[in-house]
Amino acid sequence: MDSAFDQGDRYLDILSLPRESGAIQKGFFYMAFPLRYAIFLTTPDVRRPGSESRAIWSMCVTIVWLAILSYVLTAALTLIGNWWHISSAVMGITVAAWASNFPAHWSSMVVSRHGFGDMSCCNCLGSNTFNNLIG
Repeated sequence: MDSAFDQGDRYLDILSLPRESGAIQKGFFYMAFPLRYAIFLTTPDVRRPGSESRAIWSMCVTIVWLAILSYVLTAALTLIGNWWHISSAVMGITVAAWASNFPAHWSSMVVSRHGFGDMSCCNCLGSNTFNNLIG
């Protein structure tokens, strides 16, 4: 089986702008680049040969990034809610719930289009169960 790194350091693709990008894609890329670069620098890439032993460290760094970004999302929603005179409960129930469930929905659509319907169903059931138990 060919590795993703047989043709050079393809793990750097996350830091490069796609060739056929429109103005909106370029704008989003340049806005997200500092965060993307910070995550790239702090999270070890365990896909590289010889770095499999750093998987626990990578998981811990990922959890820290999730905590930081969750706090930023919550603070931003509180500020936007205060600015628009919307209560924090409404902002949390609607906007934060949508933002947390959208990636699960998107990944379920992608895997079902690739012919993995059972994985899509398990993702839907698992993510909703996790959200209800933790939330």
